[in-house]
Amino acid sequence: MKKKNTNTSRNIALTIIAVLAVLFLISIASAANQLLCLQKGEKVLFSECNPAIEDRTCGSDFGCPYCISFSSTGAHCPASINVCNSQGLSCTFLNGSDADFDIEPPNITLISPLQDEIYTSRSLPFTIDVTELSDIYYFDNLKTNARWTRICSHCSSYDRRRSFVEGLNDITIRASDALDNTAFLNVSFFVDSKKPRISKTEPRSGFASGDFFTEIQEENPSLLVLHYGNLLNGMRTHSLDVPNDCTPGNRGRSSCSASVDLSDFDGQVIDYWFNLTDIAGNTVVSRSVDVDVDTTFPVINSLNFSQDGRRVRFILNVTELNFDEANYIDNSEINPREKSLCSRLRNGVCEKLVSFRTGAHNLTITVLDEAGNAVAQAVNFVV
Repeated sequence: MKKKNTNTSRNIALTIIAVLAVLFLISIASAANQLLCLQKGEKVLFSECNPAIEDRTCGSDFGCPYCISFSSTGAHCPASINVCNSQGLSCTFLNGSDADFDIEPPNITLISPLQDEIYTSRSLPFTIDVTELSDIYYFDNLKTNARWTRICSHCSSYDRRRSFVEGLNDITIRASDALDNTAFLNVSFFVDSKKPRISKTEPRSGFASGDFFTEIQEENPSLLVLHYGNLLNGMRTHSLDVPNDCTPGNRGRSSCSASVDLSDFDGQVIDYWFNLTDIAGNTVVSRSVDVDVDTTFPVINSLNFSQDGRRVRFILNVTELNFDEANYIDNSEINPREKSLCSRLRNGVCEKLVSFRTGAHNLTITVLDEAGNAVAQAVNFVV
């Protein structure tokens, strides 16, 4: 009977010890954790506990609860909110002198598009990182009646494709945190998604004397090069000065001309073509054209004329293998214009009878070959 009472007393003692141990652990846990309730604008510096953990700022008008523990240095460390809830902890508020307030705007990191970059597509990755949750917008500084366009709300990053206009783009990015601390970032870049075009080259066939022409369609030309030559004397290049050698037209078209010395190729056949490159590195090559080279000017061996009343007979003796035409301009007329004398030679002679009005006449007679080489001579007479 006495032994039974001893066992009962032992069990009661063990139960009391166990209860005390639980209460002790609960008191330790309660002391280790705290339900910290921040007011709007207050900030808890979790980064002081671990630099890899972001600080938290309360942006709600109704306050923000955080379950925390303390490191050995006294820094605030994040804990699961469920721990504080299970312990039934009540809110602890920061004293005014102990509170850290968020007065700094977020830092914006723009990954794409990059400053001064040239892109070959209008659809670009628009990739942004910010250091805290923010509302992010962008503004087109070159667009008439532009307004702020929302990218995302309450976000710390954005990574999607967006379309931008052809040519220069200049935009401003705005990021505002929950307390309206705002940061801005400007970026300008270029879009050239249209491939360059060469719509026409001259001479198309026949003869060349050294003057070449091309019509290009490119709003942002960077390099225009004429290639010409043959296997006998080699290929050569001539780079055009686009601002000075090209005349802008409508819809991005420009007319460009180049003059080169073809005397080494006189009497030979050459190939020529143009190569056009835009600022984005897109390149187009025109069709190769074969032409005969004639750099020798026609020679007027003699120019005689005789008068019969109002009629004047012209006789020109010309040396030119590739004769094209002989014409004249009467500079004494009110509106001088070019008129034909001959379109072919007979045994090297051009002969034509022309009637003139009464009075003094000052003529410029010109002989041209098929390559465009020309020689002129003045004639004066009175009818």
